[in-house]
Amino acid sequence: MVTQVTDDVLSRIEGDMATKIEAMSSGPYFYKWGSVNEEDRAKQIWPSAEIRLIEEVNLDEEGGAWSNAYMNVATYEIWVRATLEQEVADNYYAINERLNRALHDLKKCFGINYSLAPCGLIMYQGMRRESERTADSLMPVRMITSWRVQYTQERSDPTNGGDG
Repeated sequence: MVTQVTDDVLSRIEGDMATKIEAMSSGPYFYKWGSVNEEDRAKQIWPSAEIRLIEEVNLDEEGGAWSNAYMNVATYEIWVRATLEQEVADNYYAINERLNRALHDLKKCFGINYSLAPCGLIMYQGMRRESERTADSLMPVRMITSWRVQYTQERSDPTNGGDG
């Protein structure tokens, strides 16, 4: 599912992130990625990614160099789910190999594509794993990655974004 690109800066950033994740395929990556931003778990294809905006912070200082533009940093989380093919004795730990490979894919994807329309820079911030609160033993853990996106917006027309 390709995310629709709209006129506002944050939607364009999120759309470009989704497009780049969807473009990952086996060969240079461990996985051919499945679903991006598919809410219905029954329709998700693994590994799946959900892009979530956590916060946007303005970095402007009074009288600073960016007086005609806002300098912003947005923190995004990409929630990743993978599944095991069959149950094993230690499902909770067996899923880690798949999640580690998915993390490798995301780092490579945004390491190569470190500039997103219309921002200047996307940077990996970290990762954590959380137990899933479902009865699905083939998907016991999800991985949450954190990304920093820095960009500017014109004060008079915030739809115009640029390098951070």
